[in-house]
Amino acid sequence: MSLKLLIDNWLLQDIAEILRDGLSPEISSHLTVDYEKDSHYFTDISLASVQIEALLGFLADIVIRDTLVLDQEYSYTWGRGLASSLEQLEKEGILDVRQFDTTSSEFEHMKGLALEDLCVTTSLKNVQQINEKSWREDHYSREPFISAVMWGTAGNFGRSHIIEAPYSPHPFREHFIEQTMFKQKRPDAVAGTLDWIDNERLKIFQEVRQATTFRAAQFVLSPISVEIIESASSPEDLIPVALQMRRQHSKFREQMTKYQKALDDENPKALLKHRRIFDSVSSALSSFDTVKSKYGHLNLSVGTNWFVDFNWSKSLSVDSLLGKFGTQATLKKLILAPKGETSLKKLLTMFDENNTRLGYGVQDYFRKLTYQQSSETG
Repeated sequence: MSLKLLIDNWLLQDIAEILRDGLSPEISSHLTVDYEKDSHYFTDISLASVQIEALLGFLADIVIRDTLVLDQEYSYTWGRGLASSLEQLEKEGILDVRQFDTTSSEFEHMKGLALEDLCVTTSLKNVQQINEKSWREDHYSREPFISAVMWGTAGNFGRSHIIEAPYSPHPFREHFIEQTMFKQKRPDAVAGTLDWIDNERLKIFQEVRQATTFRAAQFVLSPISVEIIESASSPEDLIPVALQMRRQHSKFREQMTKYQKALDDENPKALLKHRRIFDSVSSALSSFDTVKSKYGHLNLSVGTNWFVDFNWSKSLSVDSLLGKFGTQATLKKLILAPKGETSLKKLLTMFDENNTRLGYGVQDYFRKLTYQQSSETG
């Protein structure tokens, strides 16, 4: 049992480019679904924003996943074989570049099922038919961007099924998937845990005004990415720092592996054990005295039973309650990390784009992402 994750070569292509050339000034597009008109359209988006989103997600995956699996057929897109930090990841076995049999009936079946769920409008079905026809006849796609987003996504779901691992798509693909009927069938302990951490962080950093939660124009980044950025001084430092953090979080990965096994085995007793860990941390944080506290330096009063063995009735520090080591302590540390606005500005400064129009656009992009996430979680 391992925490494998299938990722895109497209993802590494963008990361290699940003580390080599800096942020791109180009405008790209999100593929957007219009269910009312049974059609689709393209929404302009800053490519630099997508590059940063891809980079931050990848840095977190280096720390929290055992291996990141890619298809060897397309590995040329990110300059494989050149001296780089990406090559170092491959040497250490974190990047697992392997061959896939994309001619097998199993692959074709799973890719076909994914396409059925992704082609959610008549217009997308028509484009897919056009692309398949042009590929059969001339070995090219008439609509290459839609092909990369939709057809490529379906192919990677087929690959993830073959290796029995979840799939983490490029941001362009993820934006599209979220609008469709497709749902990953394999449970993902890491993704579920990171989503839970993000939701807990959103609760902390939301403002409360006159008994109403106010979602301000702010953003909350992944705490793992925040810690990596704060420990780096240049873009070249980011992946080496992530590798250092990876070694520090080996015990946490072991706990996530046990959680993944419980999910795969559908073991209710084991799942309840993990659920109690999350609930204990959430209960502790939700009991903070928000009037007297400041983020990261909080005291809390607790009067409840945890794991049956504990019955606290006096004011305690978080460290006293959750401990300084172990899974609960790690979760607490990640949740109480700085929200990331300063860290993103530092990252933009590394790329000489902090006080530029491009840099402001990236910050606005992440504000919109955070607002969308907070709206979805209530």
